[in-house]
Amino acid sequence: MKNRIRKSLVAFVILTVLIFMSSAAYMPPMTAYAYENTETATVKGNMVDVSSNNGIVDFDSLVANGVTKVIIRLGFGSDLESQDDRQFYRNVSECERLGIDYGLYLYSYALEYEEAYSEASHALRLAKQCNPTLGVWTDYEDADGYKTRHNFNYYSAENRSKLTDYCIIFISTMRDNGYETGVYANYSWFNNVLQLDRLQATDGFNMWLAHWGINGLQDLAVWRFWTR
Repeated sequence: MKNRIRKSLVAFVILTVLIFMSSAAYMPPMTAYAYENTETATVKGNMVDVSSNNGIVDFDSLVANGVTKVIIRLGFGSDLESQDDRQFYRNVSECERLGIDYGLYLYSYALEYEEAYSEASHALRLAKQCNPTLGVWTDYEDADGYKTRHNFNYYSAENRSKLTDYCIIFISTMRDNGYETGVYANYSWFNNVLQLDRLQATDGFNMWLAHWGINGLQDLAVWRFWTR
């Protein structure tokens, strides 16, 4: 009986891992919209967000399935080669081979000003090696709980101000080097964490808003600079 239970448990774990691996590699495209309001949204294309988490991406298949734009993770955190995305160069090469418009983004872990400057350097180092037609973005969230684990309360007034400063450091660096740029965040972060009024007053700022379920539009991504 114990052996049967053990075998069943092992089989369940293997099945769970396989399902997870399959879902991690699956990248349903987001529908990208530019709009003045949700009633006047216009479709600008289907895009996917790719990183080493997706393994070796079949870009020919993506194109065959209607993907027209790709956002590539260039890495995360400070300017260390060990924190470059492992698939960055291949993903860029494949987009350029197939003529796919692409942008770059850096997942931010900055908790201090020194780290924010290092993150901007990180993005710039890799951006200069390619031609990101959809800009270079900084990604602000706490998906893996890093900020929470480090007792960084991003809802406090002090830390909201700091995070906004870090965004402005990134935007200014990219802008001054000739890149379209901006901040990726979800609705809650733009309204409850980042100081949106300050970002909107920053030259070069564009909003990449990830929001779901507005008037039935799923996976809504808003690219402000597309409306210019």
